[in-house]
Amino acid sequence: MKHNSIFTFLFALVALLSACSVLASPVAKRAPPPPPSTLFKVDRPSEGTTYSVGEQVYVHTENEGGSKGEIYKKNPDVKLSLQTKLPMPDINKVVVQVVKYQTLANHGIYFTVKDEYLSKNPKLKYRVRASFYDNGKQRYVDSAGFNLARN
Repeated sequence: MKHNSIFTFLFALVALLSACSVLASPVAKRAPPPPPSTLFKVDRPSEGTTYSVGEQVYVHTENEGGSKGEIYKKNPDVKLSLQTKLPMPDINKVVVQVVKYQTLANHGIYFTVKDEYLSKNPKLKYRVRASFYDNGKQRYVDSAGFNLARN
């Protein structure tokens, strides 16, 4: 009988300590993304522009130094994604296209707005995120905020 009560007491003590350590641990937070790259900027689409379903959105970049600039010479692949303009966007991320940097700088690209890109919140702004690798590190640049609308 005495062994059972000691075992029960030790089991309860271990359970209590485990619960306290779980409750005392900090809540896991996502780390904020690194700051955007300054190697170039996405100058189109423009701030506040509204595009309707079926319309084409023009995406263009420019960099300091033009064709003599560092990013232009490296000519990395750039992944263009459509995102909601939120601090930590996990929703509505659509890969629009992957292109070479020089194509974006010289000609830009177009993508067509599709109904499935739109959020249920009509006031939500969107952005184009240009992701690329620079010296082995993933970097990004965001466009200004723009609107998508149904016809």
